[in-house]
Amino acid sequence: MQLRSYLLALLIATASAAAPSASAQQLIADPPFTAEIPTDQDWKTPGSKVPLSTIVKLKSSFDGNVDYAVFDRDWLNNGDSTETGAFTKWSVDTLQGILYIKTGCGLLACPFGRVRDSRGLPSPVIIGLADQQYRIYGDEGSFTLPSALIKQLSESSGEPSLSIKLGESGKVLPIGKKTVQSLKSLYSVVSAKDPVPPFKLTTPPINPAAGFQKIVAASLDKVVGIKSGIGTGTGFVAESTGLIFTNRHVVQSKKTVDISYADGSETTAEVIFRDREKDLAILRPTSARIKTPLPLCYASYPKPGEEVFALGNPRGLANTVTRGIVSSVRRSEGEFRSVVPEGTTLIQTDAAVNPGNSGGPLLNANGEVIGIVTFKRSAGEGLNFALSVIDALEAIQAKRPALAATGQLVSACGNLLPKGTSKSASK
Repeated sequence: MQLRSYLLALLIATASAAAPSASAQQLIADPPFTAEIPTDQDWKTPGSKVPLSTIVKLKSSFDGNVDYAVFDRDWLNNGDSTETGAFTKWSVDTLQGILYIKTGCGLLACPFGRVRDSRGLPSPVIIGLADQQYRIYGDEGSFTLPSALIKQLSESSGEPSLSIKLGESGKVLPIGKKTVQSLKSLYSVVSAKDPVPPFKLTTPPINPAAGFQKIVAASLDKVVGIKSGIGTGTGFVAESTGLIFTNRHVVQSKKTVDISYADGSETTAEVIFRDREKDLAILRPTSARIKTPLPLCYASYPKPGEEVFALGNPRGLANTVTRGIVSSVRRSEGEFRSVVPEGTTLIQTDAAVNPGNSGGPLLNANGEVIGIVTFKRSAGEGLNFALSVIDALEAIQAKRPALAATGQLVSACGNLLPKGTSKSASK
């Protein structure tokens, strides 16, 4: 294969461990891999020895977790004694990549050149598959692969063309046929969704009159940091047994992850549910220290201009609070289908989020969760998006709670208001 310029990278995650129970079900069966290497083996350094254009099994010697990936390498002799090259790693959920420049090259090849510069693939990149294009935004050379692309490639017939267009440069990298066929084989065994675990939607009482600082303090107690061995993210207690919502791309293929609560206490959690299309995962803590869930806004979507705040662990900085407004409520279409399926509701906000916020709650002024922070547009400021919690609840077939006919008022989101609250406050 040959490269025209720079290369993009995307990384996605999978699930492992086949077993009869729903909690242990793996998201991919055994694909026809041709080699096995350690998970932490270096592949980004020019000259590294990893199998190319074939399915590789990645196994952790630490916890036994298994992933599968296809590595690809492309380069272009620039004709001026330099070579531009790219390495990419296509996993079940993401694409990662680096670009490099070699100097001291010959007219046709560069076997003994010296790497002058290397960096992550620039964001955004556009993946072209047959007649479809997927614009993807990432961070530090890592991109989450759209579920629509995974599905299209796995179901395609013949030898579909696959290419990467590198942002503003306009340079196009065609992916070789052998790599494409290996990706088809890998993605054809990917399961989109685990069996849905039992989930009881409740209506915790809220107190809008408590004031912003008290609402934030009470909410932080129910937010957790997540370490999966491949990065950090955020989750929040969403059910009365201590079950935690987060993004699927936060946990990727891990069977268990480490979680930490706001007070610094730590435990592990089992990943019991993954939904590729909605980018949703559910965790069951080994020791659920907090069992009072955040109130979920299951009854109505927010409106543009509403005040919101995001809680999470951006760049690993625990218990971070940012504030903003709902900029828009959008239906996923066009380039947004690269993130979630068309028709999914996305909440756009200018509340600052960064890597590490993924999977955390976006709350309204009452402290009710309206969305799960999912991604930001790296090509602009204040363009951040959360999956509507209504869509997340629909994905797990959660039933609306049956409120007792006590005459007690509820908020527009469906959660109980304090007794004596005026009717105007419930609107």
